[in-house]
Amino acid sequence: MNRHNFLDFIHPEDRERLLSNLEYETTTGRGLASEFRAVTPDGRIVQLEERGRVIRHGDQVIGLCGILRDITDRKRVEEALRESEQKFRSIRTSAGCHFMTDMHGVITYISPSSECDVWLASGCDTESSFPEFLAERDVPLALAEFEENPGDRSGTE
Repeated sequence: MNRHNFLDFIHPEDRERLLSNLEYETTTGRGLASEFRAVTPDGRIVQLEERGRVIRHGDQVIGLCGILRDITDRKRVEEALRESEQKFRSIRTSAGCHFMTDMHGVITYISPSSECDVWLASGCDTESSFPEFLAERDVPLALAEFEENPGDRSGTE
């Protein structure tokens, strides 16, 4: 069996923080709880979550006992969610009136922008049907576009 020092697997940029946390946790007697990056033997970088406790013999720390959990996928999902939220906030706060509809043309979102005030004042809300708020001459074109591109249900006025 090959023996390795646990710290050899910790990403170099995370080692100091992890050691500092470990020192604090061993001196206070609190349980171990950390998230950090590790480098696998094949060179991949993974995100790990550690939970555990210090093993003592009297006042002396003689070891650590705990579990490690790979949270790489969770961290990727969290980052994708942050990026998506930022993109949505950027769209929502940019100039123009942004809206989203469901597959039936019912408006499900209207951005809180001053440019949407005309629509909102005319009775448009998130239960309205989009064609109700178009000029009559524009309805056929808008409906044709709606049918042609069923996957895209957001728009800008």
